Amino acid sequence: MGAGHLTAVGAVDLIVTNLAAIQVTPAGLLLKELAHGVSPEYVQSLTEPVLIPAADLREMELQELRGRGHNIRWQYPAPLRAPASALPSEPS
Repeated sequence: MGAGHLTAVGAVDLIVTNLAAIQVTPAGLLLKELAHGVSPEYVQSLTEPVLIPAADLREMELQELRGRGHNIRWQYPAPLRAPASALPSEPS
């Protein structure tokens, strides 16, 4: 594989990030979903290949996962949090 390749050609059919969901099609990259408050133009500005906005382009939905005693709510975009070890300690 050449530089910049993450996987084999044809092995990926859907790309999901904190900003968008993009379907890989024979015609190109189809922009299917956007995070709340994110524009297609913004995603395109961060993406080298040309994105094709889907006719049914929509906002990503939040999903709640339940099981094994955990409730997880996915948020888009995900908030950034520094690990506790990276935070300055309070003066004593």
